[in-house]
Amino acid sequence: MKTLFYQKKMAVIRQLIMSLSKENQDDLEKTMNASMILQDFVENRTTFKLLVADGNLDLIIRICCEGPANKQNAPYAKHLLSNILH
Repeated sequence: MKTLFYQKKMAVIRQLIMSLSKENQDDLEKTMNASMILQDFVENRTTFKLLVADGNLDLIIRICCEGPANKQNAPYAKHLLSNILH
C-alpha cells in the first residue's frame, strides 16, 4: 500500500512538473497553478524530498533548457529550479 501511495505521489509531482514544459504551450493558468504548488513543495521538507527524487530534478533541469520552444513556461521552471537550489 505504501508503494502505491508513493507511486501516486510521484505521478502527481511529475505531471505538475510537465505542466512547466513545452508540452503545455497554451494554458497559462495550468502553468501558474503548477508553479504555485511546486513552489509550496520546495518549502516543505517531506515534499521537497519527493520533488528532487527519482529523476524529477533532472526533468526540471531539462525543462529549463528547452529554449525558445518553452518561452511561456521557462520563467516559472527557472524560478522553481532557483528555489530548489537555494
